Amino acid sequence: MRTIPVLNAIGKREELFLRIDDTRNEYIKTEDLWVRNYTKPNVVPNDLNSLYEDNEIKTIIENEIKNSKVGSPNLLDENFQFDNVLIISDGLGFEEHKKLLDNLNPNFCVIAVNSAIRFWESNRFPDFLLVNNPFDNIMAQTPKNGWPKLIASRRTNHKFVTNYRNIKYFYDPTCNQKYQSPVAKKSSGYIDDYRNPICAALGCAWNFGAKNIVLAYCSNAYKKERPGCEQIDTDAWCYPQQILANKIINSYLFWNKFANPNNNLYYTGIKNSFSFAKYLEQDVCIQIIS
Repeated sequence: MRTIPVLNAIGKREELFLRIDDTRNEYIKTEDLWVRNYTKPNVVPNDLNSLYEDNEIKTIIENEIKNSKVGSPNLLDENFQFDNVLIISDGLGFEEHKKLLDNLNPNFCVIAVNSAIRFWESNRFPDFLLVNNPFDNIMAQTPKNGWPKLIASRRTNHKFVTNYRNIKYFYDPTCNQKYQSPVAKKSSGYIDDYRNPICAALGCAWNFGAKNIVLAYCSNAYKKERPGCEQIDTDAWCYPQQILANKIINSYLFWNKFANPNNNLYYTGIKNSFSFAKYLEQDVCIQIIS
């Protein structure tokens, strides 16, 4: 492992810990996790992390086996191409999404994640809903006002997948040494998702060839201080697990920018959430994406 100095989106120096394993995969350390360089070609993808508990593996195996029989295509075999991608979650600031999306250039591909689709109010409907939750509580994310095309991890809860009322595409998460699905071993391509749909959406954007990527409301926080929270902006407090999620997404953004410095990476919502994308106030963001 070695330290590499890099400049972030505001020109400030950061030091990252880089590791290269014997498979020639590259990783940067993010607290106790390793975020892989998913952009590097000609390597066999290998996730160094074990993100599932032993009692969860049975569930994801069952989902993968059942979902493999659905007959829906692998997303990465479809060769989708989008220069512009907006990824929208239901984090702090989501109540402003109608204003943002009603001004969105039609050339943007919109990927909704988490519970954004349940509370959707804009006339600009998502192109895709992306999900990767293997458990029954995903049923709470069932759309209420329409059904975008679905992008699902093959580990996604099978009941949700079978009940979904539109075209479905699967992706296979990158395997790790502890768990390698017999289904995923035969896959033609993988997406590193770290059990985080925003990371999976960023992986999709990379495979779509996106040059302009906007994260909207992709950070969860609270407007008032709570016990155990850390303040990250003037009116935003996060729990440690929310800060870790932001760090993983930030590392994912780093690899995108590292692979193609000409890509434009932006985010709106909570300032100071990410350092490898440029923060935009909502009004400025609207000017850029309209």
